[in-house]
Amino acid sequence: MIKVKDSIVSQTFEVEILTPTHIGGASENHWQNGLDFIIKDDKTWILDFKELSKFIDSSQLAIILSRADTTQTLEKSLDAKKVQEASWKSFDANMNSLDIKRHIFNGFDGKPYIPGSSIKGAISSILLNYFYRNSTQVFQKNGKVSEQVLGNFENSVMRFFQFTDIHFTDTFLTNTKIFNLQKNDGKNWAGGWKHGKDKTDSTFKETGFTTIYESLKTFSRGNLMLSFKKGIIEQLYAEALKNNKIKLPPTHTAAWLTKNPTEQLCQIINTHTLSMLKKEIAFFENYQIDDNTGRVLSKLNDLKNKVERLQNSSKECILRLSAGSGFHSITGDWQYDDYYEVIGVWTEEDSRNKLCKKGDVGKQKYKSRKLAFEKDTKGGWIFQPMGFIKLTLLDEETILKRQQQEAIEKEFVQQRAIEEAKAEAERLERERIEKEEAKKPKMYEGAITKNLEVDAEVIESGKPNKVKIYVKGYEDKKIEMTESAPQPKGYVCRVAMVIEKGKIQRVRHLKPKQ
Repeated sequence: MIKVKDSIVSQTFEVEILTPTHIGGASENHWQNGLDFIIKDDKTWILDFKELSKFIDSSQLAIILSRADTTQTLEKSLDAKKVQEASWKSFDANMNSLDIKRHIFNGFDGKPYIPGSSIKGAISSILLNYFYRNSTQVFQKNGKVSEQVLGNFENSVMRFFQFTDIHFTDTFLTNTKIFNLQKNDGKNWAGGWKHGKDKTDSTFKETGFTTIYESLKTFSRGNLMLSFKKGIIEQLYAEALKNNKIKLPPTHTAAWLTKNPTEQLCQIINTHTLSMLKKEIAFFENYQIDDNTGRVLSKLNDLKNKVERLQNSSKECILRLSAGSGFHSITGDWQYDDYYEVIGVWTEEDSRNKLCKKGDVGKQKYKSRKLAFEKDTKGGWIFQPMGFIKLTLLDEETILKRQQQEAIEKEFVQQRAIEEAKAEAERLERERIEKEEAKKPKMYEGAITKNLEVDAEVIESGKPNKVKIYVKGYEDKKIEMTESAPQPKGYVCRVAMVIEKGKIQRVRHLKPKQ
């Protein structure tokens, strides 16, 4: 849907996760094995320390957490039921790792989201490629290419676009492996799977040099609002005709910016994504080594076919972002026309142009790919490139229907919360009444025997106390109670009969009735 308000063009897109997508948060929020999570019964349990302290004393917990074998000690200390009660989240996954890269989450409700800045960054990279390749202007190939193509802070093309955060409901765990190039005979480059530093070979293993990410669930959906400041652009260019000191965006972007660029955006994105996928397919075809790389190719071709069907659409597009998307995707892929052959090594010139760090000079460029993997129902492997999402422009009718449905669902959730709160209050009240009733003395009507335990109530405080015992036929008698300090009148307790010559002589205090 497109809305124009105060010269701002707004569009609402549905965002669908096509392949595992992870946006990393602060490193201190990542989960550490044995500290933030444990693995038990083929599940990964994210611990809640407040709940955990109910089962393990705080001082003992501090000792456990300071030990090298924290994970094993915690697992032994908690049975399945306690683990469940001491966790706030669980995943149906058994991936043994030192840590899990946690997805960025909302501090208010803990829900995962894609920041609008991540979408903006991905589209900015695509526009960098688009203008770099389609402009007649010659750009200097150095570390400031982005400023030449899209402008700097003062005149950036992207200043006129705003992207909202996209909120989702749930995540899952994604295991990843690096496909890497190696020199198999010391001369020729060949594909391989990386299992450690300087450990790459042609055999895929699910362990060794893997990274586990908390990722957005595939096929899950959220909404994005894109806003373009059309009025400001029009005013800026109008004022520039009178004042040549006004700093405009780069000249080669003017025609696009002044003709409602959002209408062309999906086509630009699809063209870019299709080109990138074709290059990735060529790369894996050139370095295919086993059935697993064949499975990677199958997924890449599936994505390519999806993009081809949308290529001329102004309402749907597929783009890539986030962890595992790789150098070419992150930078906009403007440097190379193809990369199915080895691109070469970093040079001193690259370092001077700030394209690499000084320590990288002489090292191979961009020869690795990070892939998500999991087992299928038949025990085989499924491989997926990370970070592909689909954007679909929503019309006003669809948005209205969804808002109505969301309102219904929200009302249902609120009503259910009210009912659950009411039921919980009633349960607590029943428990309170039951506890109060349990404290009240109960009449005993059976046979009287030695050491029989019954209820009693203090009617005269002293030493000894005088009590009323709740035994049929003795309701009006005062009986001495021994083995107790003076108790207040009305004190209810359990007592044992002391019987001599067939009669109750006194009672012994046992414990307060609770």
